[in-house]
Amino acid sequence: MSRRRACLLAAVMLGSSACADHGDDQASASPVPTFLTDQTLCEVVPRQLLENGLGFYPTAFSYWHSPGHNSSRDIFNCRIYGIRMPQGLQSSLAVSYFIGGKLGAGAGGTEFTELDDKGLPQITFDDTQGRGCIWSDDNRGRWIIGAWLYPDVDIHTLGIRFYLSDPKTAYDENLSLNYDQDDLNAMTDLLHTLVLAVPPVAAGPASKRITSTSYSQG
Repeated sequence: MSRRRACLLAAVMLGSSACADHGDDQASASPVPTFLTDQTLCEVVPRQLLENGLGFYPTAFSYWHSPGHNSSRDIFNCRIYGIRMPQGLQSSLAVSYFIGGKLGAGAGGTEFTELDDKGLPQITFDDTQGRGCIWSDDNRGRWIIGAWLYPDVDIHTLGIRFYLSDPKTAYDENLSLNYDQDDLNAMTDLLHTLVLAVPPVAAGPASKRITSTSYSQG
C-alpha cells in the first residue's frame, strides 16, 4: 500500500492529525483497517472499478454462493465494506443474485416488475440478454441501486446497492453527498461487469461464507 493511501485512511479513522509527525507517539496508535489490495473481490468484483469509478476503497468483504438443486436456481451474495473518498465516509456495496424476480441487495424484496411503474430509463447491453436500470436516492443522496432481470425460466435477478453508511451523512448538509452522473455511469459499468460474471460463479461449486479483512498497526 502506498504511503498516501495509508495516510488517507488513517486520517479518516483517527482524525486529520493522523498524518502529522508525532515521532514515537505513532507507535501507540490503535490498529486501523487498511485498504484491500485484492484485484478481484468476492470472485467477481474488480477492485479498480470500485476505486476509479466510485471512489470506493474496500477494507473488508464477505460472500457466499450456492448452485440450485436443479442446476438453475443459483444464489450469490456479497457485501464489501470500505471508505468513500474524498468524503472519507464509511460505505458498503451489496451484490445479490436470486430467483423469483425479486431484488435483494438492500432493495427490500422489491419485485423487478415494480420498477417498470417508476418510469426508470431502461438499460440493455449488447453482449447479453435481459434488461436493467440504475437509480439513486434523490432526497438524501445516500445510495445508488442497480437492477437486472435475466430472461431465464427461474426469473433470476441481480441487484447491486452502493450505500453511504456513515451516520454523519444524515446530519451534515455540507458534505455534498448527492451522487452525480459520473457515479451513475460507474454503477452502470459495474452492473454490466457483474451481469456477466456472477451467474457462472453462482452455478459453480457451493462456497461457505468467506470473509477478508486487512488491518495495519498505525
